[in-house]
Amino acid sequence: MHVRNINTILMLLAGIIVAVYSLLSKYTMEKTAFTMLIVLVVFFIIGSIIQNVLNRILQNAEISRHESMKEELDKETQSLKEDAPESSDL
Repeated sequence: MHVRNINTILMLLAGIIVAVYSLLSKYTMEKTAFTMLIVLVVFFIIGSIIQNVLNRILQNAEISRHESMKEELDKETQSLKEDAPESSDL
């Protein structure tokens, strides 16, 4: 399972907040555009970092889960081999 669109969602939420704040503060169009550009770039980078970290954590958890399942299956296979009758008994 991979985390997707965290960077985009975080960037758009920050953009909405900047737009509302700019309207309430009666910023000029140039100041709003410049502020919006800076905020969108910064929050896109932050969101990308968060997304990569979350994907790495989920990947490591999945790998460890697969390893533990493999160990369990190996133990079960070993116990079945020990419990199985010898072929010469048949």
